[in-house]
Amino acid sequence: MENRNLYYGLAPQNESSGLMIRDLRKKSQLSQENIAYGICSVQKFSRIESGKDQPTELEFSGLMTRLGEPGLCYGDLYNFGSGKRLALRARIHEEAVLENWEKVSEYLCQYYRLFPEQSPEEKQLLSFYEAAHCYISNDDMDGIVFSELCSDILMKGRPGCCSPSDIDFIPTQAEFFLMNAASVGLSESQDPVLRARAHELLMTLLLLNKKRSLPVLCRSTCIGVLLNLCIIETENNDLYPAQTHLDLLFRNFAYCGGSHLYYRALACKADLLERTGHPCEASELRHCIYSVLHINSKKSHHKVLVF
Repeated sequence: MENRNLYYGLAPQNESSGLMIRDLRKKSQLSQENIAYGICSVQKFSRIESGKDQPTELEFSGLMTRLGEPGLCYGDLYNFGSGKRLALRARIHEEAVLENWEKVSEYLCQYYRLFPEQSPEEKQLLSFYEAAHCYISNDDMDGIVFSELCSDILMKGRPGCCSPSDIDFIPTQAEFFLMNAASVGLSESQDPVLRARAHELLMTLLLLNKKRSLPVLCRSTCIGVLLNLCIIETENNDLYPAQTHLDLLFRNFAYCGGSHLYYRALACKADLLERTGHPCEASELRHCIYSVLHINSKKSHHKVLVF
């Protein structure tokens, strides 16, 4: 009984962590039964969400994988200050999606100051944001160097996973970001072999994405991959696959994606219109897009580094 009373002394922190887990589950549109199946009882999962119980580290790992957040470690939600930690990481991601890289740099500095100790997955994710900011803001860093940097970060956590033939694992969100970014860097090269490598890597990401368990997350990550595929194929004048991927891209936008990525997809559509003999329609569409979408860097045009 004494141990149980001590255990419930953690309830205020558990309640905050439980709410975060509940939010993740609601975003996934899965029931408690679907999430808990094979990991813990539905009753225990209900208690975890309400803050009356907490998972073991093994249960937590299984739950996060099923919720599409395998990069989160146990200490993220069950250590003091974890709420602020997750909120700040979400803010970094939001600013990166909008390409506010100066803000990303500012929040990264704040993150390192507040949380000097990080898990390996956390370090990998933060290293990705640092590399992306350095690439966009540094005119001397070309795409090949950026791709090599992302590959190095990636392979420290999972040796050999940058091979296009390696589809025998389920990547974490950070690994998705890094593989996508590596392909973006390669696609900036004028070497057809490296551009083909970038295309192959993106096709691998599509295959890997199908292995993930949550439909909503699959659509969200799929949008960035499809967008970059469309752009590379349009640039290579492979217009039929570009149109196929563009159609699939807009079908995914019916569920999620965000307005910023939607405008980038429209910019890709304008490029495709121009290359298929519709310059007037392309010009009109671009006029609408660029009044809203501001691209501050010549690098990557409207390819996306984060999704």
